[in-house]
Amino acid sequence: MNDGFARKEIIIDASIGVKWFSSENEEKINLAIQLIEKHFIQKIELHVPNLFIFEVLNSLIYKNAFHENEINNTYHSLKLMHLKIIVPDDSIIKRAINLSINLKLSYYDSIYVALAQEMRAPLITEDKKILSHSDKNEFIKSLDYLKDIF
Repeated sequence: MNDGFARKEIIIDASIGVKWFSSENEEKINLAIQLIEKHFIQKIELHVPNLFIFEVLNSLIYKNAFHENEINNTYHSLKLMHLKIIVPDDSIIKRAINLSINLKLSYYDSIYVALAQEMRAPLITEDKKILSHSDKNEFIKSLDYLKDIF
């Protein structure tokens, strides 16, 4: 993976995590599954900010109407995935504030972008608002990016 990034770490957002648990109204599920499989066999390391788990669970509760038992199982599965969970520090928080204001993204979405910038790692997302900034931020990638690196 020689694409200008220093390491094999990849940042993902909740739009990717949701695909692991729900196929309803979701595209590119096979690519999302391929991503977690590469993480399991240690070809890559998936990093997420600590809000990732909350966002995935929230989406499955409200958009996909998962039941309580399904949500509990999803939470347990997310813990077993051993994603590298990052608690944003002051630098990431301040960067996210700036990005949120300047890119007109939600603060939550800006945390993912700021983390990717800070780690000099690609951000894989299917969030259309975030992807709309990929032309000026080469590290923002859709799942289609995986076709080039795997």
